[in-house]
Amino acid sequence: MHPTDVNRVRKEIWRLALAEQDMRLVASAAQELADAHAPSLVLEAGLVVIYCRSFSGAPKGGRVPEHVVDELAPKSHLHQKLWEARNRMYGHTDEDYELRRKAVDVFGTHSYSVEYQHLNPALFDPFRALALALAENFKGAREEREQALRDTGVEPEPLVL
Repeated sequence: MHPTDVNRVRKEIWRLALAEQDMRLVASAAQELADAHAPSLVLEAGLVVIYCRSFSGAPKGGRVPEHVVDELAPKSHLHQKLWEARNRMYGHTDEDYELRRKAVDVFGTHSYSVEYQHLNPALFDPFRALALALAENFKGAREEREQALRDTGVEPEPLVL
């Protein structure tokens, strides 16, 4: 294996390991939300943002490589719901007037509050299942790449996440 290929595969291993851990965090947040039976904007925001970062174009290499996303990314309604929540409520919405959160001055006192629409609680268990399935998929893809390195006589580097 050419040294540039070794480095590419090592980066993919690192990204997949991060994505796997992110999906486990998403599953944990979804479980907390389902168990709490009460909305929590902090957990909802964490669930949405952490889920989407594995699939977004993070400039410093946080994104799972495109060919892996094509192999593993869900084409499901749940995946689309999470992206919609990210784009409409939890991430990068201030640049687009149509998508951004609305700041409301309810009493006309220049004391604004932000309108949030909570995630549908009926989706917490399916979000958890999706995240766990993706975590396993990312783990499998990571292990395949680790084995590919071993097959060429290169030992994968220990991961420090």
